[in-house]
Amino acid sequence: MKLVVRSARVWYRGEDRIDVTVKSGTGIGKYLAPSWEMVREFKRGRLSWEGYERMYLERLRDVWRFRRWVFRRLFLMGRVTFVCYCQSDERCHRRLLREVLKKIGEKYGIEVVDGGDMKIVLG
Repeated sequence: MKLVVRSARVWYRGEDRIDVTVKSGTGIGKYLAPSWEMVREFKRGRLSWEGYERMYLERLRDVWRFRRWVFRRLFLMGRVTFVCYCQSDERCHRRLLREVLKKIGEKYGIEVVDGGDMKIVLG
């Protein structure tokens, strides 16, 4: 089994697209999105990046504990591209999600290729 995982801005429209935003995410993307509270507090400067990261990783741990099927489905897809509204994945949950999938893959003997963040130029 092999999973290629990438990320992009929300307007990427490939078949492997999973919207992981609290605003417009659907399906399994809803389970992988940060909460409204996290997004609001980070944008207002009341939550540091380190705090945001801790909260998001805890959120993913809860998904792993209580909805492991979400991760199983991702691994079965073979290729996924997580999308959100952030301009860069440097301080974005989609990068954290790619890193978590890589760690899960290492633990369970699943090859996970991090395809990085796609730079999509429009127009």
